[in-house]
Amino acid sequence: MIYSVLTANLGKLLSNKRNFVVHVVFSKSLKSGLFGVAFIISSGAASAATININDVTAYWSSATLEYADSEGETQADGVGTNRISWGEEFKDGGQSAYIVNGVDGVVGLAPETEFVLGTFTHENRPILRPTLETAILMVEIDVEGAGIIEASFEFTHTETLNSADPCQFANDDDLTNGVGVNVNGCADQVEATVQLTSSPTVMIGGLEYFLNIVGFQIGDTPFSTFLTQENGDTTGDLIASFDPKVSSPPPPVPTPASGLLLLSAFGAAAYVKRRKAKAN
Repeated sequence: MIYSVLTANLGKLLSNKRNFVVHVVFSKSLKSGLFGVAFIISSGAASAATININDVTAYWSSATLEYADSEGETQADGVGTNRISWGEEFKDGGQSAYIVNGVDGVVGLAPETEFVLGTFTHENRPILRPTLETAILMVEIDVEGAGIIEASFEFTHTETLNSADPCQFANDDDLTNGVGVNVNGCADQVEATVQLTSSPTVMIGGLEYFLNIVGFQIGDTPFSTFLTQENGDTTGDLIASFDPKVSSPPPPVPTPASGLLLLSAFGAAAYVKRRKAKAN
């Protein structure tokens, strides 16, 4: 899809009948955990302005286990990469895992239009201890001309007892084991919160914008807390947008009452000054 981009010189654009569009090009790097995206502002004329995101690095900086494993390790496997895993596999089911990946493809993008920056997947498997407690996902976005935009996501993981009945969580308030999201045993809960650690701005069509990381969503539903079905893979998209930078509001104009107080103060000061002059 192609969207028109409003610029500060809107009248000139309309008189020239030229449409400006922003193209976003996603490309996966060969390096694990990296994905890139390029922002290009173009017009019908030969000249074009470009904004590039050189690359985006996504990796798990920490992944704390609720219980140490058999060797006393308190961190999940894969810290420093885009995939962490944990737990002793049960009946050859494999370990549970959190995975982040970039997105391939080309989409048309206008400022204030949300787009997918990457994906998160929880591979939920029946496991034995140790279980995951918390994990930190780091995302570093290298914007050409603006530097590195950093964001961190804190994940809190609640591993449930698969055989419990009633279960601890349910999407529809039916905690019965074997029903709904608990169809394969009690579902786990994942909670994710986002924190931008830097927010430099970029210029698009003469206007200043910042990268707004909206957060994760499954389908059309944004989430901070969601349930993941046992023996299944649950995937959510990492959503972002370029939003206009909001200027600071101007200082308030004094109200009539405060204006009168100000004039009274000046008058009192003048009166004291005259009294001192007469005394001298």
